[in-house]
Amino acid sequence: MTQIILRLMVLLLYILPYVHQASCYKPDELKSDQMFQPFDISNTSNHLPAPTGGHLKTIIVGIGRQNYLCPNSSVAPVFTGAEARLLAANFIIDSDKTSLHIFPHILAHHPYLASSMLHIGDHYFSNGAPVFHFRIPSIKLFKGTPREQVPAPPYTDPGAGSDTFGAVPWLRLEGSSGCAYREAYRLMTIGGMPPLTCQGRSKVFCVGYAAEYWFYG
Repeated sequence: MTQIILRLMVLLLYILPYVHQASCYKPDELKSDQMFQPFDISNTSNHLPAPTGGHLKTIIVGIGRQNYLCPNSSVAPVFTGAEARLLAANFIIDSDKTSLHIFPHILAHHPYLASSMLHIGDHYFSNGAPVFHFRIPSIKLFKGTPREQVPAPPYTDPGAGSDTFGAVPWLRLEGSSGCAYREAYRLMTIGGMPPLTCQGRSKVFCVGYAAEYWFYG
């Protein structure tokens, strides 16, 4: 773990002169369109479908929380939405592709490091639907409809702190008409799952999570 953190810090120092300059962020200019796509997981009968068309446009790291409601202590928590900060990952990809998947894990356990990355937008729910509100004028909004989803692979990090109930599923989101991107995938998730019951929980609570979001257009 120490080596991973040191590697992350070196990468942050490398990209630090750029990460706070929104003008440097080019969401549609990944150097490679052949990034390893972690859609297929160990069980071949349990995987997400490949993108329906278009090219990989950008990859973003989200760090935030999954929100839940507890009607009473004897039932399972009810999912009510999510909130997350969206952080630019293109700088990471351009400098060292192999380090991309480290970031959700590191940020989930060391959230203070998020301040060293470019905050390019926010993820939230509106009328029950997931929304990605970008600060980039050429993108603005991505409103998605959840489609296929699969459980996170067994090797994923179950979460940070005391809420280690598992990683939220990987899923595909279909973009609404007029969105800059056609579809998005939530992958490489860390934490976010609730406990099995509401026992000992307040009526409203949240569980921290992190994930990669891959956007295609």
